[in-house]
Amino acid sequence: MIKNYFYLFLLLFISIFCFGQGCTATISYVGTPFCTSEGVQTVTLSGTGTYTGGTFTAPAGLSINASTGAITPGSSIEGMYIVTYAIPASGGCAAVSATTNVTIASSATASISYASSAFCEKSGNYDINLIGTLDYANGTFSASPAGLIIDPDTGRINTGGSTNPGTYTVTYTIPARGVCPPIAATTSVTITAKPTATISYPGTPFCTSVTTEQNVILTGTAAYTGGTFSAPQGLSINSVTGAIAPSSSTAGTYTVTYAIPASGGCAGKNVTTDVTITALPTAAISYAGTPFCTSVTTGQNVSLSGTAAYTGGTFAAAPSGLTISPTSGVITPSTSAAGTYSITYTTPASAGCAAVSVTTSVTITKSPTATINYAGTPFCTSITGTQSATLNGTDAYTGGSFSSSPAGLSIDAATGDITPSASTAGTYTVTYTIPANGGCAAIPVTTNVTITALPTAVISYAGIPLCTAVTTGQNVTLSGTGAYTGGTYSATRAGLTINPSTGAITPSTSTPGTYNITYVVPASGGCAAVSVTTGVTITTAPTATISYAGTPFCKSIAGTQSTTLNGTGAYTGGTYSAPAGLSINASTGDITPSSSIAGTYTVTYTIPASNDCIAILVTTSITITDIPIATISYPGTPFCKSLGSKNVTLIGTGAYNGGTYSVTPAGLTIDALAGTITPSTSTVGTYTVTYTIPTSGGCAAVPVTTTVIIVPDPVGGSVSLSNSSIISSVTECFTASGTLYLSGHVGNIIKWQSSVTTGTSWVDIANTDNTLTYSGITQSTIFRAVIQNGGCSSVISNSCVISVLPNIKPSPVTASASTICAGESSELSSTSGYATSMGLATGGTFDSPIPSGWYVDGCADCLISGGSNDVPGPWQLSSSNGNTYSGVDYTSIGKFAIAHGEGITSYMYTPIFNTFGLTNATLTFKHAYNFLAGARGEIQISVDGGSTYTTIQTYTGTLSPTNPFTAPANDTAVDLNAYLGQGNLKIRFYYHGLNTASSWAIDNIAIPDVPTNLNTQWKNAATGVVIGSGNTVTVTPSVTTTYAVTSSLNGCNSFGTEGIAYVTVTVNPRPTAVINQNQTVCNGGTATFSIALTGSGPWELKYFNGTTSTTVNDILISPYVFTVADMTNTETYTITYLKDSICTAIATDIAGSATVTVLSGTAGLWTGLVSTDWFDTLNWTCGLPSATIDAQIPTGAAIMPVIDPLSPFAATNGPIAVARDVIIATNASITMAANSDLHVKRDWRNSGSFIPGSGTVTFNG
Repeated sequence: MIKNYFYLFLLLFISIFCFGQGCTATISYVGTPFCTSEGVQTVTLSGTGTYTGGTFTAPAGLSINASTGAITPGSSIEGMYIVTYAIPASGGCAAVSATTNVTIASSATASISYASSAFCEKSGNYDINLIGTLDYANGTFSASPAGLIIDPDTGRINTGGSTNPGTYTVTYTIPARGVCPPIAATTSVTITAKPTATISYPGTPFCTSVTTEQNVILTGTAAYTGGTFSAPQGLSINSVTGAIAPSSSTAGTYTVTYAIPASGGCAGKNVTTDVTITALPTAAISYAGTPFCTSVTTGQNVSLSGTAAYTGGTFAAAPSGLTISPTSGVITPSTSAAGTYSITYTTPASAGCAAVSVTTSVTITKSPTATINYAGTPFCTSITGTQSATLNGTDAYTGGSFSSSPAGLSIDAATGDITPSASTAGTYTVTYTIPANGGCAAIPVTTNVTITALPTAVISYAGIPLCTAVTTGQNVTLSGTGAYTGGTYSATRAGLTINPSTGAITPSTSTPGTYNITYVVPASGGCAAVSVTTGVTITTAPTATISYAGTPFCKSIAGTQSTTLNGTGAYTGGTYSAPAGLSINASTGDITPSSSIAGTYTVTYTIPASNDCIAILVTTSITITDIPIATISYPGTPFCKSLGSKNVTLIGTGAYNGGTYSVTPAGLTIDALAGTITPSTSTVGTYTVTYTIPTSGGCAAVPVTTTVIIVPDPVGGSVSLSNSSIISSVTECFTASGTLYLSGHVGNIIKWQSSVTTGTSWVDIANTDNTLTYSGITQSTIFRAVIQNGGCSSVISNSCVISVLPNIKPSPVTASASTICAGESSELSSTSGYATSMGLATGGTFDSPIPSGWYVDGCADCLISGGSNDVPGPWQLSSSNGNTYSGVDYTSIGKFAIAHGEGITSYMYTPIFNTFGLTNATLTFKHAYNFLAGARGEIQISVDGGSTYTTIQTYTGTLSPTNPFTAPANDTAVDLNAYLGQGNLKIRFYYHGLNTASSWAIDNIAIPDVPTNLNTQWKNAATGVVIGSGNTVTVTPSVTTTYAVTSSLNGCNSFGTEGIAYVTVTVNPRPTAVINQNQTVCNGGTATFSIALTGSGPWELKYFNGTTSTTVNDILISPYVFTVADMTNTETYTITYLKDSICTAIATDIAGSATVTVLSGTAGLWTGLVSTDWFDTLNWTCGLPSATIDAQIPTGAAIMPVIDPLSPFAATNGPIAVARDVIIATNASITMAANSDLHVKRDWRNSGSFIPGSGTVTFNG
């Protein structure tokens, strides 16, 4: 609440208008406003003259003591009161009154409660009941002690979550209302723990045989006792104690329920447990079919019946000997001993009931056994007497009967005797059946009997008589009946080769003559052996041999060549034959070589058949040889005189190898056996070489020839740009065209070649003339011709170099800075694209880590300081003071590159560079090294940007001094003139220390050569105006400007998109700021400023009020609006500094000022300073009244307010007049013009005059 300053004005008024000399009085109530909750408040009275003894009065509603002026807020009504103190006339001073304002503020009241004083935990949320007076509804709720979850805004309590059971005090605190302190109201609430319980009956299930009561076990939490027990009908239960009586209950499973009683806000709850009452079981067992025979192998099941839980028991037998399953009761007669047994079945103890036993009787009878056999089986059908069966067995095995299968066996059913002669041959099963007895069924036993038929046999040999020429075995033909196979063969006398098992005979190994062969059928199946015979005759075969004297025969032989025939027996009169290709007479065997095809043949003579012997074949081999032919040559002839040995090429047919070589005329060096010639030791000329094929295969020697030419060596000559003199190089701008001339060569021009890689690779040009025209060359190119003479290796001419300066833009081109603010300058820098080799020195000093473009083993950022220790490693930078590396001290001026150590191989690469514009190029550096055996250092150069490298220098051994290696002895220069005019060069330093602890230190790598006539020109890209030359130029553009830069070398000026580089300087305008809001505020009021900004945020600015400078950062929007609160003095604000996100303003960019005039007084206190206009702020001490500011019209104002909606200020400050309270003092007034409106938000206290006219007053607080 804003304190009322009205009494200050009245005090001033009273002091001015007091009548009399020295009679004054002032009253005040220190601490106003007062809350109705406060006690009696005394007045403060002071004055001059006779100011005491007066009386105090106040409007109705304020409880005041008229004599003492003490007020009682607790019995007063809320409101603002004017207390008047009247001094009676005294001592010549007229009666004087003094007034002051007192405000009484009422305190709010509240009471709280819940629907119940106790709630069960986790039962939900409960709202509070809140009633009260005044502003009682905006308080907060809390609870103590901790543990209750309560909403501080609504008072709702949550019995779930983390709320703990217990009793809590809930407090509702109403915040201070104006000057009234906070008010608290309380209530009590109890959170009851929800009871829990469990019940159980240990020992369940219970048998109906149990006669004692079984008690329940009850456990739980909170108020769980005092409940009742219940169960379904059939279970005997005590509802109070929960005890049950099994013997008086019906068997079954029951759910016992315990009802927890309701208490402390928690509802009753049921808990349950299950109890089982089990009936005492009964059982009966039996085995159908007893007695059982031991021959019964299948299990015999028991028949089990009963009541209740009678199953699942065990079986036992007495005495021992009965095989029985204890779980199923199944008995197995076949594995049991014969006898009578008592079997007991015991039901299992279960569900609280003890085991129950029942018995039955079972008898096991032993099964009889028997065996039968017939001694002497098998029996031959030649046996006429009966053969008896042999019967043995155990127990009641006799008295049975015999039978056989299949039909055909003669057998006696009672005795089992058989008669072989009356039976059919075959194998029979004889069965003896033991009769049924004592529970055992009839049992059959069997044996086998075989009756064998008497065998017969017949043997013979086809093709009789047989010739001794027959070498293959001649098989016998055997047939018969019965078991006639498997016998043996024999001959009546020696001389016949016969297999005794198979009967096969071999004529070729037998003595000629006639033989009787006997086959004996073996005894088998009860039958004796049987013999049969046949006759065989063997006759003698003729023999012969043939041959051809003089084989092999050459095809050059035209006459026939006869055969030689010898033999025994009837060997003559036969015929001759041979494979196709051999010319032969079939009757005489004569051959004709000249009409035969060369090859080796088998000639066959066939002896004619005679004396029961078939025709006989005899053979011999014969060879017909082709007449050999051959050709010789020397590929590559003619041969150059300087060549070494050249081999002959010899091809042919037949036996052409192994001959000799000769030459005519003399002068050619030749190997007579190998035919190899040696041009370098021969005389230039033409020669005939003869090769003589040697005699072989019946054929005479044959000579063949070829020609060999020896020619002089070729000479390459020279390529020149002139036809009259030798000019081997020229430099052109950007492109080149012209004609090249070759002179001084010996031999033929086979092609021209060009190279743009300094000769490391060449491109063939198909041209055999001694001139070559070139055009449109855009890079430095070497030309040469290739000459060849005869078979000589080609030679190359001297080269001619066409150096072409490419159209290259300067690079890099930079602006420092590339973005500036208006009025600033930028330095433009460029590096020519020509002779970039000069840039190697920048990184080659190794003064800084990771020099741009330098690599180590393919790593772009590995050339770093790491050499301050002595650990072996690849190329790295040393420390500034060097160190000991692999045993050697190395130092230089500053840092250097070092690679050292055993097992290390490493490459250090320079950036790519060019030598355009140089007339000489030399790689220089300082180094020292210690390469032990097997180690080395190499300098390698690439002309294709690093794809391939060529070694141009190798270092081994030791180079000193090393500490430091700055002496002249450490200076090294490598000639690079062979690489002039190249644009894609790269050098690498290769350290090879695989097997030794070696080291190599390098410093100050450079190519110091500088091209002549190199210049740089700068232009404004838009206007074309030249702004300067040289590598750097300073510009101060007023707007964003792009600059073009070109290079000039030897009169070649770069141009176009390939030769012009551009750089842009971006110019940003400086920010501006304007402030000009002059304004008037009340004392302690707030001034608002708006600063118009240009530029781009965020901005930073400083403003100054004449004494203090304030900095503001991160301003994001324009205009920037800020306020200054609690203004007490008139001040003028100016902007002293401004910066946006890019630029800083200068003084001329900042304009304006803002003066804040501070008025003294209370807002809403009428002065009538300039007019009667309510809406003019100058008529109020510090601003218009409002919905929160009272309108105070004092008595002493010279001009009283008029509310007029037509006021020029109504548009901005109206048109409706608004006040919280309207207070019109005595003799003061408010007038309302036509159609005017006054809205009062709270109270109207009129001690003066109100002239409403035709206006409207609305109370809408």
